[in-house]
Amino acid sequence: MRSKIKLREVTSQEAATLRSLARSKKSPAEVVRRAKLLVFLIENPEFTPAQAGYTVGFTSFEAGRRWVERFNQYGLEGLQDRARSGRPPTHSAEVKNTLLALATVMPGTMGFPYQSWTLERLQQAFIQHNGIYLSKGTIWKWIEGKGLKWREQHKWVKLGPLQQENTETDFPRV
Repeated sequence: MRSKIKLREVTSQEAATLRSLARSKKSPAEVVRRAKLLVFLIENPEFTPAQAGYTVGFTSFEAGRRWVERFNQYGLEGLQDRARSGRPPTHSAEVKNTLLALATVMPGTMGFPYQSWTLERLQQAFIQHNGIYLSKGTIWKWIEGKGLKWREQHKWVKLGPLQQENTETDFPRV
């Protein structure tokens, strides 16, 4: 049988930080729940970590014990998620910043024959200037993440006198 886990002595500064974190609306929800667990145990020391975990919304018996152990060992830093392994980024931050800088420059100032970017044009210009292929999805995600917006293009075509005369005969009316 496992030994009973008890919450260690919490300093007044840690307790104040935990209470603030437990009321937070901007911190990640899981971190807030972990802080609520510890605040509950500070205010109700007669509860076990497992009981307190269920009270604040954890669904497993082990969750309360795990977060009390992590807090006892690492303090407030123990409430944060640990770094997880995963696929490393395909492109560096430098590549991302270069693309975003290119997206904010008017194409005409760089010698291109058009005045605004489309996704395809931006992709081709980036390949041409940097020799790096970026998928349209990656470009779109980075641009949206930066808060940039695509604007709809309007095309204004001026018809010559000959074209104006033929417009009625070219398109039959239904």
